[in-house]
Formats: sequence, C-alpha cells, structure tokens
Amino acid sequence: MTRQNPRSNSKAIAHNPPALKQQRGRVKKLGFNLIEAAIVLAVVGGVIGTIWVSAATVYENYKVNKTVEQALMISQCIRNKFPRLQCDYSNICIGSAVVWWEKETDFVGKVGCIPNDIEMRGVNPTRYYDMFGKELFVFFGDAGDGSARMVISFGRWPDQSNTIGLCAKLANRIANLANTNDIWDIQTGINTNPNFLSLGINEWITACENSVSQSVSIKFNPS
Repeated sequence: MTRQNPRSNSKAIAHNPPALKQQRGRVKKLGFNLIEAAIVLAVVGGVIGTIWVSAATVYENYKVNKTVEQALMISQCIRNKFPRLQCDYSNICIGSAVVWWEKETDFVGKVGCIPNDIEMRGVNPTRYYDMFGKELFVFFGDAGDGSARMVISFGRWPDQSNTIGLCAKLANRIANLANTNDIWDIQTGINTNPNFLSLGINEWITACENSVSQSVSIKFNPS
C-alpha cells in the first residue's frame, strides 16, 4: 500500500489555490453549523421550558378542581345523611380549637363522607390532606338556633398557608362551582367574603393578599 507524503500534499495545496480555498470554505461552513446548532438548542430549550410551565399550570388547575370537587362531595354527603343537622356538642359543634376540628373531621370520615382518594394519615383521630398536602378540616359551628353550620377548610390557619395565587384559584373555583344556595360565605384566612358571587380572580387575589393567611374555608348554610 502506497503511503502519501504529507509534505508533498502540503506542497500540492500551496501550489493549488482552488484546493486551499475549498478547504477554507469547509472550515467556514463548519463554524456556521456550530452557530446554527447553538440557535437550535436555544429554541428547543425555550420550547421545553414553555411546555414545562404549561404542564405545571395544567396540573395545578387539575388539583384545584379536584380539591373543590372533593369538598363539594363531602358537603353533599353530609346533607344526604343529616337532612336536619343539629349540634350534639359531642361529635358536632365541639369547639373552635384545631384539636376539635380534627375530631369532627374524623367523625365525618367515620360516617363515610370523605372520599377515598383524599390522603389519610394516622388513625386516632384520622387526619386528611387535600391535593396540595394541606390538612383538610370539616367542622361545625352553632348557627344560633342549635342547627349546625358546616365549614370545610383547606389549610390550617395560620401555620399552613397556601400561596396567594393558589388561595385565589381555590376561592374562585368554589364560587364558580358550588350551589350558591348552600353557601353562606367563602373565607380567606380569617376574613369573610359574603359577596363571593361578585368576585373574579383578580378580586380574590386582593382578598387573599389582605388575609392574615391564605387558608380557604367554605361556610355552608345550615341544612
């Protein structure tokens, strides 16, 4: 096999300007391709980032819808089981402390009114958590005549708090989906919003910003 002499090849290129120009053109073309590749990678990265943000938003909206759907299922179940719900001050309308809320929530679970797909932790009392990992409470207060006013709350006030955006989404979704004849008001933190029917997402953002915390509670009319 004949080996080509590098020196003779270099001399050939030196004495052959068209060949040298062609080689330089290949170098220039290679550089341009690297720039193109960088641009393509940047575009692809931007597209992937946009898809990621969109997917995260879609998933958050799904969890908002699911959380509200679960709450409304609980309220409807309680109304079906207890058409004239009265305070017995043993399981219902015990008190306003968190420890009593947990006991009342446990009672609601034991009568079969908490959906199976809500996360459970512990057994005595059983604690329940919404789609965002915040403790879910179902508790009752005396409406003034011995009848029980049910409250469903997402997040313990004040130490478990949603973000302002999530607080607004939850409140807005509740107002849009719930049977308004059943609801007394929607509470953000410790602030009540009895005019919830007239509030849009921007107003809910303001309501959540002005709250001590961003927990969300649904206060129902007595059944």
